[in-house]
Amino acid sequence: MRLVFRIILIIIITVFCTESANAQYLNFAKSDSLYKELERTGGKERVNVLIALADELGTSSLTDAIQISRSAIDISGKLGFTEELIKAYISNAAVHYAYGDITIAFGMLDSAIILSKSANNYLLTGNAYLHKSEIERQLEQYADAYFSSDSAAKYYAKVDYLKGILDVYVFRGRMFMMNNQYDEALQYFSEAETKAKEGEFPEFSATLLHCIGFCYYKKGDYSTALLLFDKSLEENTKSGDFETVISTYNFLGEFNTIVKGDYKKSLENYFDGIKVSKNRGLNGYLSTFYTKVSHTYMMMGDFNKAREFNQIALDIRIQTGTKYLIGSAYINIGATYFKEGNYFLAEEYYTKGLPLLIETDRIFLIRHAYLKLAQVYEKLKDSNKALASLKMYVAFSDSVDIQDEKAKLSKFRLKYELEKKNSEIKAAELERKTKESVFYLLIIVLLLVTILVIILRIISDRKQKNKLKGLNVTLEEIINERTKDLEELKSAKEKAEESDRLKTAFLASISHEIRTPMNSIIGFSDLLSYDKNLSEIERSEFSDIIKRRGKDLLEIIDDIIDVSIIESGDVKIVKSVCRINQIFFDLFSAFDNHRISIGKKKIVIEMNLVKDDKFIIITDGLRLRQILSNLLDNSLKFTDTGSIKFGYDAPEDGFMKFFVKDSGIGIPEDKSDIIFDRFRQIDDSHTREYGGTGLGLTISKKLVELLGGKIWFNSEPCKGSEFYFTLPALSVPDITERMDNDIINDPSELDWKGKTILIVEDDESNYRLINALIQKTKAGIVYAVNGREAVDIYSSDNHINLILMDMRMPVMDGFEATREIRKKSPSVPIIALTAFVMPEDYDKCIKAGCDDHISKPFSINALFSTIRKYIKEE
Repeated sequence: MRLVFRIILIIIITVFCTESANAQYLNFAKSDSLYKELERTGGKERVNVLIALADELGTSSLTDAIQISRSAIDISGKLGFTEELIKAYISNAAVHYAYGDITIAFGMLDSAIILSKSANNYLLTGNAYLHKSEIERQLEQYADAYFSSDSAAKYYAKVDYLKGILDVYVFRGRMFMMNNQYDEALQYFSEAETKAKEGEFPEFSATLLHCIGFCYYKKGDYSTALLLFDKSLEENTKSGDFETVISTYNFLGEFNTIVKGDYKKSLENYFDGIKVSKNRGLNGYLSTFYTKVSHTYMMMGDFNKAREFNQIALDIRIQTGTKYLIGSAYINIGATYFKEGNYFLAEEYYTKGLPLLIETDRIFLIRHAYLKLAQVYEKLKDSNKALASLKMYVAFSDSVDIQDEKAKLSKFRLKYELEKKNSEIKAAELERKTKESVFYLLIIVLLLVTILVIILRIISDRKQKNKLKGLNVTLEEIINERTKDLEELKSAKEKAEESDRLKTAFLASISHEIRTPMNSIIGFSDLLSYDKNLSEIERSEFSDIIKRRGKDLLEIIDDIIDVSIIESGDVKIVKSVCRINQIFFDLFSAFDNHRISIGKKKIVIEMNLVKDDKFIIITDGLRLRQILSNLLDNSLKFTDTGSIKFGYDAPEDGFMKFFVKDSGIGIPEDKSDIIFDRFRQIDDSHTREYGGTGLGLTISKKLVELLGGKIWFNSEPCKGSEFYFTLPALSVPDITERMDNDIINDPSELDWKGKTILIVEDDESNYRLINALIQKTKAGIVYAVNGREAVDIYSSDNHINLILMDMRMPVMDGFEATREIRKKSPSVPIIALTAFVMPEDYDKCIKAGCDDHISKPFSINALFSTIRKYIKEE
């Protein structure tokens, strides 16, 4: 009969959903009520039943739950059920995370967030963010979890969804609770309890009893904790929150085992939990309780009972399909055999469990399993396998240490962000009070003016009638003047507040943008220095990260310097012959590589060039490259999928038009007037999704205007942006001047044997870098630590072929040293190697007698291309 019943249901589903694959849903159904409901429903209701079925099976059969939620996604997408599709994404994320597929879980939640935002469904947006915060908390990404929950609370507040806001408070309390910050957790639980009573949510009050009891338990106040646990059992049993009831039985069992040593009482608690779990069909909790019972019997010395209940836990976990829990069950059974002295069976079960733990990347469990294996092989007198297992234990111990450090860093980050948020709240409160004070001041001024008007009117009535008009005119002039003054004062105040706000936001943004790469640079540098066990692949990877983040930091500093130079009017425009296509090819290569390195593989970058490779114009090539680079960087930052196109059109009316187009998030209409303003960004809040200083477009606009062109844009939110700018097309097609495009990235290709280079540098680390690079050319090296030494060395050695001169040094700086050397030799090449980058600094170096200038930090190509101008290979 059951087979016939299933066949009938399969036919019904096929008719409703028009695809035979949907028949498989019935094979997964574990609830008769959902079976019957699935048979009766169609359309949106059917999708909702599938989602409910997936959520129910998530505690008993994860593989089935994943397939069912996936089917709910497919049907919703094909039939255009937006709300149901969002719910299906969230459901699928939950079961994938439980299965161990973390990347897929995050991807599903991100899809749910994007779709719910575009549909303006604030309730489901809040749900998706709250689910995401729970996964981030379990991964010990505490700061990220806090801010995801913050986003959830904001979206719940938009629809006055008090239950969702209460969920956020309870979540935050549990996050701090699991992070061993019990006082902070109690604060959130207390706030949630107050709000639950105000909104008449008794089920929250019952749940909070358990959470508060746990905090007191961990703080060592056992009497208060036990009272709260007993009350929690009573209240949650009444409200039907059986998961909290089960969790309470679990903690009571742990308390009686660890604190009181009362194994009999703890077994009673665990069996009570088993009873509730069975009645509710919660197999995940059921297997945990059987494991706890097994451990208790182990401590009591009853190994047969321990093995019996471990086997039951294993059978349940095999049924649900959670790999790492299955692996853990095998390890537990192996531990029982080890305690009994049956080392061959212990080895068998340990080796069964290990691959499942490794597959799901459960580092703590893997380390424990390898240690147990090493002990087994030691008992079996197999020293080679024991040593190999011990080595793997040590290797995974290092991974655990790294995870601990990451967790500590995340905790500190959470504390810092919370303190910063509290500061923002205080600042907002101060601003509110200031505005109130100004408002009251304006009212007082208006009252005074009104009183003055009344007094003048009374006086004017007592005077002769022929003077009345004159007095009225005078009074009106006074009022107009006062009103004008107030309006000017208000306007000036608003401008000052806006300027102050922008500067504050800019400083906060700059601080964040600088500290972020510095954190990676310092952290990975420390890791490279103290961890001697890193593999070559890891060292190479960490070095690449340091180099990449160093470049990011340099770009930020360059932006700040550029905008300072532009504001002061000291920009140096140097026009020369430029091969346009070469600039575009270089930018394409750089940004295409950058696109891949930051994980944006779904974007395609395209070039549109209308001239051949020999097309040349006269402009400032460095500034043109900088403008295009800023626009491309913006497009890459704000585009996640689609394409980025850049290129130029054929010269027309004496101007060339360049463009950069993308399919990114676009620019809102209300931001179009400020997009080129300094310190302004589309989103300058602390929760913005995209980084940056907000100076790139400001710099680009100023540079375009200095080069004689203009810049503008077209944009539509969610569809992309198109930036255009023009430059004078001073083309020179007849020029055959040599364009040296040779790139030098490997100094060993140069042969400067027989040449001697004097390096003048007071910073030892900079000297060691330059020395290591130049040694590859076989050139001789002489070192001076300051300008005075450099003059003395050159005076005694006339065989020096070139000098690299730092400009800022103690005793005698590079400017004075260059002038002294020029008195002795006007011909020896001197290259200024300095961190001074302002235009006047460059002029000062040349006036002192330097032949050329290299800015720090320098690239290998910049260093050797410049030196090669003045020193010839043998």
